[in-house]
Amino acid sequence: NSSSSSRSGSRSRSKASSAVTATAVDRSSVPVVDPQTLPLSCKPIRSRNVVYNRLPKCASSSVGLLIKTLGMNNFKPVSSRVFGDRGVWSAEKQKFNANRIDKSFPTLYDQHMRYLNFSQFGLEQPIYFNIVRDPVARVISTYYFARTGDHHDRERIRGQLGHRADWSLDECYSAAEGCQFTRSTHPSVNMMTMFFCGHHDDCKRHDQQALRRAKYNLATHYAFVGLTEELTASISILEKRLPDFFESASTVQLTRRNTNTRAGPPPSDKTRRLIEQQHSLDVELYAFAKVLFDRTKALCFPPQ
Repeated sequence: NSSSSSRSGSRSRSKASSAVTATAVDRSSVPVVDPQTLPLSCKPIRSRNVVYNRLPKCASSSVGLLIKTLGMNNFKPVSSRVFGDRGVWSAEKQKFNANRIDKSFPTLYDQHMRYLNFSQFGLEQPIYFNIVRDPVARVISTYYFARTGDHHDRERIRGQLGHRADWSLDECYSAAEGCQFTRSTHPSVNMMTMFFCGHHDDCKRHDQQALRRAKYNLATHYAFVGLTEELTASISILEKRLPDFFESASTVQLTRRNTNTRAGPPPSDKTRRLIEQQHSLDVELYAFAKVLFDRTKALCFPPQ
């Protein structure tokens, strides 16, 4: 029994050691992607399995309305009503959601969620697309939208924030206790990086490894990533890249939704710098995505 126990313990330690080694190798095996040399294409992708893991406050409501309009005649889009489930999922939860979403195909499925790898569960990997936004502008929009915009949970948020609900961004960032955005349970710092990073263990930390994985996923698993600041051009490129869903999209009047007309004053340069420091990973990811966008735009619509 002692010998058997010893051999069992040895095997357990060996497995544990292998697991640690595998994790270390996995962390270092994410390739570094150069946005200037990455091969790009404007050719159409004929796929009926598409996921838009929409980022909050990146024109997602406007794009969602466009998708609904386009789908009236050609397809039936599926839009999740789950808004706050944005953290890292367990393997079991990933599998459940991958199977759940897979059952909705063929369609265009959208949800506020992190990148999900379907192939790890033996399912066909769908085509992804998304829209990003200048991180400082996204933070400003997020801050005021929760307080004075059409946020679905605005009154609860205002009630919990109390007198701080009417603070400007400058006042919030000057607070000794730190700036409290909302009482929501999901993290909002570097949210764009976390959305593209996904559910890997790397994505539990806000560091360069998470950013590296986010860049790799963005460059490898997305048909296209547009910019909120160039939404019209982004829709025109989606029309070329995913014609089964976005055919004639550029002829549809784009309606801006969830525009907050009651937003407070813009932040000072000092506050903007603080936001950039706090969301430094998103600043770098946005710059990466913008290079790819500019190159794709020139490829799809060559300068005359």
